[in-house]
Amino acid sequence: GGGAQSRLGLQIRADIIGRPVHIPVELEASTLGAAVLCAFAINGFDDIERVATNMNPITQTLYPDQAHHMSYKKYYQAYQKAIETMHQFYTD
Repeated sequence: GGGAQSRLGLQIRADIIGRPVHIPVELEASTLGAAVLCAFAINGFDDIERVATNMNPITQTLYPDQAHHMSYKKYYQAYQKAIETMHQFYTD
């Protein structure tokens, strides 16, 4: 989809989750995913990740910016606190 085609969106994703984001050759991979599962099942491969990587190799990896990750982490902690507070409010 559109988000998968946005380098900025993918970089933000890496920053939020604090983990590398791998970008494959084929970004619209729904049908390809089905083909990977079929190849895995029919051919009896024992490593589905290897099958997927062979059929749709990684072309680039975006690494998280740790400063941005820490900022997002603070916002997420505030969000979690708000959710807990709202949960208490609605369950009492």
